[in-house]
Amino acid sequence: MKRNLLPHYLTVALRNLRHYRTQSIISIVGLAVGFVCLALSALWLRYENTFNTDLPDADRLYMIALSEHGSASGTPGELLMKYAEMPEVEGAANVSIGWCTLPFSFDGDKRIDHSGLEASVLMTDSCFFSLFGLNIVQGDRHFREHWHEGIAISSSLARRLYGSENPVGCSLMMNYGGGAGSGREILAIFDDLDPHTDIYADIIDVQDVRYNEGTLQPYITKLHPGREVFESFQAKLKAFGTEKGGFLKDITPVSVTDAHRRGYKSDGSLSYDHLRAFLFISIMLVACALVNFITLFVNRLRMRRREMALRLVHGETGLGLVVLFSMEALLVLLGATVLGLVGVWLLRDVFASYADIRTGGYVLSWSLVFMMLAMLLCLAVCACAAIVVKNHAINRSITTNPRASHTFMGVSTGVQLAIGLTFVFCAVMMLKQFHHLRAYDWGVNYKNVAIFHIDLPSYYEDGQFVNTSRKEMNDKGLIPKLRAIPGVEEVMEHGRTFAAYGFSIEAFNIRLRPKDEWTSVTLWRGVFDPGSPINGFTTVEGTLPREADWLPDQLIITETIRDQLGLTSAVGQTVEYQANDDTFTGTIIAVIRDIFFHDVHIDPKIYCAFRPLNPREKELIESRTNYVSFTYYTKQKADVVRRIREMMEPYPDLPWGLEFGEDNFSYQIRSEENLSRLLTAVTA
Repeated sequence: MKRNLLPHYLTVALRNLRHYRTQSIISIVGLAVGFVCLALSALWLRYENTFNTDLPDADRLYMIALSEHGSASGTPGELLMKYAEMPEVEGAANVSIGWCTLPFSFDGDKRIDHSGLEASVLMTDSCFFSLFGLNIVQGDRHFREHWHEGIAISSSLARRLYGSENPVGCSLMMNYGGGAGSGREILAIFDDLDPHTDIYADIIDVQDVRYNEGTLQPYITKLHPGREVFESFQAKLKAFGTEKGGFLKDITPVSVTDAHRRGYKSDGSLSYDHLRAFLFISIMLVACALVNFITLFVNRLRMRRREMALRLVHGETGLGLVVLFSMEALLVLLGATVLGLVGVWLLRDVFASYADIRTGGYVLSWSLVFMMLAMLLCLAVCACAAIVVKNHAINRSITTNPRASHTFMGVSTGVQLAIGLTFVFCAVMMLKQFHHLRAYDWGVNYKNVAIFHIDLPSYYEDGQFVNTSRKEMNDKGLIPKLRAIPGVEEVMEHGRTFAAYGFSIEAFNIRLRPKDEWTSVTLWRGVFDPGSPINGFTTVEGTLPREADWLPDQLIITETIRDQLGLTSAVGQTVEYQANDDTFTGTIIAVIRDIFFHDVHIDPKIYCAFRPLNPREKELIESRTNYVSFTYYTKQKADVVRRIREMMEPYPDLPWGLEFGEDNFSYQIRSEENLSRLLTAVTA
C-alpha cells in the first residue's frame, strides 16, 4: 500500500459517510451513548471494588456479619467482651459515622456563625490510633493522649469554617439532633482521611465506648498476619454463634472491602448487585450499538462488491482494499469516541453526585481506556468483514445470489430485534418489580405517617436527664397546635413508628409448652399503641388493642412465629417467653402480618413479637423522646407541611424537622428505583 494513497482513502471514506449520512449519525450517536454508559458503569464498579483497600493492613481488617451473605450490621457486644481472650485479634476500633450540624462556635467571647453547616463525625475509641494512625498538622500533636479534653477536625473542615484563621482552642457547637452536648474544644487539626474508605470523617470525637450484651457495635477488627490466624478466628466465631444461638448462630467475619460491597455505610444510588447489573446492561447497550453499526457496515460492503472487484482488477492490493473500507469504520468509531468523551466530561459532576463517589482526576483517562478497547474490538471485526467480502468480491459481483443477500439481512435484523426486545422485556420486568415493591403490604403503615421532631441538646442536671426538646415542645404547646392542623388525623406523643426506624430490640425466646424447645425471635420494644393507624399493623387474627386496653400479660406475634409454634389458630393460646433472662407467661391476643419494613429485600428471618411496656420502660422512653408521630390525609400533605412551617415561624431558634415514612421506604428501594430508571432510559 502506497503512503500517498491514504489521503485518497480518507476522501473516499468521508464521501461515503456523507452519502449514508443518516446511518452514520445513528451509528456515531448510538456508539457514543453506549461508550458513555460502559465507561461510567465500569468506573463506578472499579471504585466500589477498591473501596477500603488503601487502609493500613486492609487485608487483615474485618467486620462482622450475622449471616454468610448478610451485610456487616455490627459486632455483638458479648463478642467484643471476648476479644481479650482471643490471641488472633490484634485490635478493634469503633467506627461509628454520624452527622451533626454546626450552628456556631466561640473563639473566646467572639461568636462565629457557621449557618448550620453539616459535617460527618467519626465517633470512635482510643484504639483507633493504633489501627489507623492520625497525622496531626496543627494543634495538640499528642491528641491521642488528650482526646478526652476535646475533638480534632480535618484540614478541609477547618478551611470551610474558619478560612485561614487558626481554629485551635475554639469551642465548636455540635448538634447531633437531640443528643448533642455543649460546645467541644478543638484541640487539633488533622490531615484529611482517605475519602475512599469507610472511616472518612470531618470530625473525630473519641469516646469511652461501652458495649453490652444484645447490642451491635460498628467495629473494625484487625487480626494478626497469617491465613491460619483467620481460620482460627473464624472457627471461634462459629463456636460463639453456636453457643449463643438465635440471630447470632450464623455469625461470620467479612473483609472491610467485602463489607462495603454488602452495603455497610453505602449510601450510593445503586446496590453492588444492581451496579453489576447496570454494567451488564451497559455492555449489552454497546453490543447492540456495535451490532447495528457492523450490520450497516457489512451491508454497505456487500452493496459495493462490484466496486471492490473493479479496484482489484485495476491493480489495487488486498491490504489497500481492506484499509480503504476500514477507514469508514475508523472514522465512525473515532467520532463516537470523541462524542463519548464529551458526554463523560459533561456528565462527570452529575455522575459523581449520583453515584456518591469521588472520582478525582481520572474520569476521562479511564473512560478513554474503556472506549479505546471497545473501538479496537469493533475495528477488528470490521476489518475481518472487509477481508471476507473482498475475498469473494469478484465471484459474487459476477454471480449475485439475491437469496444469500436476503438471508444475511434477515439474520442481522433478527439479531437486532432480539437485543432490542430483550431490553424491552427487562425494562418491563423491572418496572413491574418496582410497582410490586410499592404496592405490597409490608405489614406496617408508611404511606401517610410522619415524624415531627425538635433537635436541641439534652443534658444531665443534678443526676437527672433533661430533655430540652420535649421541654420546648411542652412549654410552647406545639403538640396541641399540631393536633389542630387541618389534615392531621391522629397524633402519638411518644414512641416512634416503624416508618422511622424507631424501635429497640432485645433477644426473646418463646414456646408453647414447658417441654418444647425455645423459639428464638426478636422482641421489639417501644410500641405504645398497637391498634393505632400510625403503626398500621395488618391483623391476621384477633383484634389489636389500643394503648389503654393493652394488659401486661398480652402478647402480639407475627405469622411466622405462629407457624414456628405449630399453631393454625394462635389467639387465646398461653405461651411462655423469656426476656432479659426472666421467664414470663402470656396470652396471645392477636397475630399480625410479618413485618418486612426494616429490610424489604430479605425474608423476616428475625421474627418479632410485642409485649406492653412496663411502667419503668414507658417512663424512660417518654422522658427521652424528642419526636411526635402523626398520620395525615395524603391529599393534604403539602398543606400540612406548609402549616407546620407556619407553626414554627415564631421560633426561628428551634431546630426542627419532618420525616416521612414514604421517604424512608423510598430510601430502602432507591437502588431498584434507580436501576429501573437507568434501564428505561437505556431501552429508549
